Parts: sequence; C-alpha cells; structure tokens
Amino acid sequence: MKKITLAKGNIAEQEVTFIVNAANEELLWEDKTVNGMIHLGGGYQLTQACEAWVKQHGKVKTSYFAVTEGFNLSCDYIIHVVGPVYPCNRNAEQELINTYKNVLSWAYRRLFMLPSSIAIPAISTGAFQYPFKDATKIQIEIAKQYREFYNEIRLVYYTDEDLEIAQEILNDR
Repeated sequence: MKKITLAKGNIAEQEVTFIVNAANEELLWEDKTVNGMIHLGGGYQLTQACEAWVKQHGKVKTSYFAVTEGFNLSCDYIIHVVGPVYPCNRNAEQELINTYKNVLSWAYRRLFMLPSSIAIPAISTGAFQYPFKDATKIQIEIAKQYREFYNEIRLVYYTDEDLEIAQEILNDR
C-alpha cells in the first residue's frame, strides 16, 4: 500500500531505505539538530564520508543534496539536503518546493521499481527558521505528488505539537 505516514521521533532511528538529513552546505555536524542526530547515529564513518563528499564536489547548494551510505543507521542511504534559509532568501518557498521534489524524484529513480521507503524531516524549519506550518503544507503537498512511487513516505517530527499541526494539515488536504 502506498502511503504517507506521520511519525514523532528521532529521524536517525527510522528503519527505512532512505533518511533525509536537513543538512548545512558543508555537511558539518551540528548539535541539537536533525543533522546532529543523524551524524551522532551514523558515527565517525558518516562524518568522514561527508567531508570527502564536500572535498570532491564542493559545498551543497540550496535545494540540492549529497548522498552517503547509512553507516550505523537503520537505512541504506542518507540524502543530505540543504533547504532555504528563511526569510533571507526571497525565493524560499520555491526553493523549499524544489528541495522536496529533488530528493523524492532522485530517491525514486535510484531504486526504480524496487520497494522503498523514505523518512523526511521538516526541512528548513529549525535553524533555517522557515515557519513550520507553511513548510509543512509544502512538505505534505509534495509528498502526496510522489507517494505512488514509494511503499511509504514517512514524515518525521520531533515534538507532539509539530506532529499535531502536521496531522491537521494532512487531514485538511
């Protein structure tokens, strides 16, 4: 069954094919963020892989991503995506839309026709300050456009309050 699931918890603990990391452009570890949880769970090998990726390809631009193995996490791959900084970026809404579309279309093409699942946090809503409710509307709308390509798209939130807001948005759409 093709579905969108809302979950509360640590994204680094999700057992899926792909975990999406709300990363910074240098793929550096940050404390108390989605990125920090993923790096902590992935271990030193993940940090090394991120450093090597940036050394080879350069910084990750907004709406684009880098991919690493899951290492110590319960996923095959981590998609490290850089969302827009709000309100600094005048094109933040379109860039957030592009961020979700780029990740979901790449992951589907990567495992074309194979059963897969993906866990995605609320990109740009933490340190990048995108308003949670507005970002979640975009996240859910794009997830609905891609759900037929996945066994599951799991949208993961860290607090009960965020999960409740997301559930209301999903129910209204």
